[in-house]
Amino acid sequence: MKNIFFSFLSQIKNGLRAFRHFYWFLIILFLVILGGRYLWKEQEARPEFETQKQINIQTPETMKEATNSPPSEQEDEDEDEDEENTPDPESPWTLLKTALPARYFEPSVNTEKPSVALILTGLGLNKTLTDRVLTTFKGKITLVFSPHSPNLADQLQRARNLGFHTLISLPMEPTSFPNPDPGPFTLLANVDASENIKKTNAILEMASNGTDIIGEYGSYFTTSAKDLEPVLTEIKNHDRLFIDPNTTIHSQVQKTCKALNMNCPQVDLTLSILANSTTRDEFFKKIIPNAKENGIIVISVPAIPIFIDHLNEWRNTLDINGITLVTIAEIKTPEHSLDTSKKQGKIDVN
Repeated sequence: MKNIFFSFLSQIKNGLRAFRHFYWFLIILFLVILGGRYLWKEQEARPEFETQKQINIQTPETMKEATNSPPSEQEDEDEDEDEENTPDPESPWTLLKTALPARYFEPSVNTEKPSVALILTGLGLNKTLTDRVLTTFKGKITLVFSPHSPNLADQLQRARNLGFHTLISLPMEPTSFPNPDPGPFTLLANVDASENIKKTNAILEMASNGTDIIGEYGSYFTTSAKDLEPVLTEIKNHDRLFIDPNTTIHSQVQKTCKALNMNCPQVDLTLSILANSTTRDEFFKKIIPNAKENGIIVISVPAIPIFIDHLNEWRNTLDINGITLVTIAEIKTPEHSLDTSKKQGKIDVN
């Protein structure tokens, strides 16, 4: 009986030992299945190109074949593109782009084509000449009227009705003042600010809705930020645009406008009223390449018969050369192009 009992215990012990091994076997099998499912899901979630990379494992033989095979046309194009996009550290153009602000390389007008803003000055005093301009040209041109023009309000209204953007000139003290003397509305440097504000308000009263202000002469007045600030503030308070005549490389207009958070487009190229035919032709020749280089430029041309005829012919060449004609009011930022006054060697003018 005792032997039977011990034999029974021995069988139970062996059974428990076998069950323990089976238990660990189940645990290991469960972990294997769980890990396999995880790897399978991860493989399915990988992008196709990553799977392809794993499949296309290069052996020493395939690497040797790839080394000896000539490059494809696509690889040549990719290499050429990389070489073109890689800046040359010794190139002066690379250094220039690094040094200058981004505004020098981006047009400020929302247009896909380079643009030219054309300003015709000296209108209003000669009715015959003014009528000729109004009938010869159409919109997309800015016309500047003298504050001394007779029936100024009617002339401005007629021009706006025909689609022109209109300006009134605000005379400013030239370096050679009083020769010439731009008249009684001339703003003077080193005087009480109230005098200049009074003259500015007189001009603003003539400028009905839709008419903005452009400086005239000013090679001395525009060099004084102290005298400029109250005048520009007054123009801003009347919600008018001020166009910088850019008559001197020492002008403080852009700095003052920036401090006042004003949009003050700047004239880039000015054709002198005394220019002969050769100078005139050279002037118009450089407009298109300058526009293509800078994105947009502003040009000022006096409205005299010899210039009007040439200007009308030249204007027809803009579309052929991919240039858009815009008004000065369409320029959205004050600093829109390179400093062409220095670039063209412009010196102080009256």
